[in-house]
Amino acid sequence: MSNNGERKRLTFHSLAEQTLEKVRRPLTPFEIWEESKDLRLSQGFQTTGKTPWDSISAQLYVDVRDNQNSSFYQHSKRPSRFYLKKYERTASIAESAEDTADSTKEGLLHPLLVRFIDANENFRAKALTIHHQATKSTRSQKGWNEWLHPDIVAVRFPYTEYGKEVTELQKEASASSLTLFSFEMKVDLNLGNVRQAYFQAVSNSSWANEGYLVAINIDRDPYFMEEMRRLNNAFGIGIIQLNAQEIDQSEILFSARTREKIDWSTIDRLNANPDFKNFLGYVSEDMRLSKTKSPYDAVLKGQKFEDYIREKSILELS
Repeated sequence: MSNNGERKRLTFHSLAEQTLEKVRRPLTPFEIWEESKDLRLSQGFQTTGKTPWDSISAQLYVDVRDNQNSSFYQHSKRPSRFYLKKYERTASIAESAEDTADSTKEGLLHPLLVRFIDANENFRAKALTIHHQATKSTRSQKGWNEWLHPDIVAVRFPYTEYGKEVTELQKEASASSLTLFSFEMKVDLNLGNVRQAYFQAVSNSSWANEGYLVAINIDRDPYFMEEMRRLNNAFGIGIIQLNAQEIDQSEILFSARTREKIDWSTIDRLNANPDFKNFLGYVSEDMRLSKTKSPYDAVLKGQKFEDYIREKSILELS
């Protein structure tokens, strides 16, 4: 029988298995479908649905849940990623190495964001990097704290917007217009990672007034932009694209939805991180003094900023 005939008999189950065998890393159902197309495994595959990745998701979920001998396991829940059981032991090791490399690259972009939000009129904010590894967690806490910490937190003080009299009156009325921001940093943002990155930002920004997802490379494909618009409308996380060559020309592609209420219970959990605890202390002290004196992340300007871009090869990331 022809090869095309074999492909027509493919099920979503077998398509996912073949794709994961080729790619050798955990994937979301959407990523499985996209990779299967790139690998030409889905060529000639017969489906009438417009969202085949949803069918993949449903079939794999049921197979993992109901079939003790399933060849798959669910690697993560938010986002939902699946992988082959036979590679389960090596998956976490490989993923940890990949995450470390990504975190290093993302960390190099922090000074760019700090510079942008310090000067941009939509923020005028002071920022502080949050080092995730600084939080001490037991094995039982690791899953609980996953996606809890943002990469950068920031604050816009009311005394930078209003005069002394108005600021003092706000204090008396317990109506401070202090604004807290949360930022999740990525190098690239595209169809392959947008859902995972977006829901990571949703998860670690629930405590703040505004949450943002930031990247230096963002796919401008119309379909992808529409997907980001849909996510923004549904969940309210803003999107910022950094411009390494002209940092002041960085774009807020989608504005964040402002939350009036602060999530104090999540802030209390975040307080276990020494960096975040310091951030809270800095904000409290500066609010008390009505003056910014605390050691937030340094804002690189002029030649120092240009030297940083060159020395860290930032333009090679874009």
